[in-house]
Amino acid sequence: MSSSYYVTPSQQRTLRACMVCSLVQLHSKFMRDGCPNCDNVLGLRGNNDAIQECTSQVFEGLITLRDPSTSWVARWQRLEGYVAGTYAVKVTGSLPDDVITNLEDSGVRYIPYVYLPGSCVSGDTDRLVGGMAVRWRRRPEVLELSSEVEVQFAWI
Repeated sequence: MSSSYYVTPSQQRTLRACMVCSLVQLHSKFMRDGCPNCDNVLGLRGNNDAIQECTSQVFEGLITLRDPSTSWVARWQRLEGYVAGTYAVKVTGSLPDDVITNLEDSGVRYIPYVYLPGSCVSGDTDRLVGGMAVRWRRRPEVLELSSEVEVQFAWI
């Protein structure tokens, strides 16, 4: 294991996940190097405000990818084309509107993951979350958010 990827237990509380690509790194690594997948769009390197807005400490599950170009897990999680590293399965948070606009202006097809209680549309999958049946919409065509919706982000 490379020492640059090792995180001591005392540092784990400073781990953050990029809300665009789900890469998990220490806050200090985002500050020093930015996000290797999307720093050209987000500009995280050396910008603490951008790191606070575009990364989250709230994430679930970890996937470590050695070779994303050949990994079936990378295809399943839509991480093909990203750098090797550790990725969150689910990142919770909300990007500011201006960041979403910058992503779209840069040609990044940005589609958030959304858990929606209620009616099912074509392509949705039933899930049981916290004892409540919900629909998991992986590729929403039209996204209408309310304050009751929990949003997770993915870059596909």
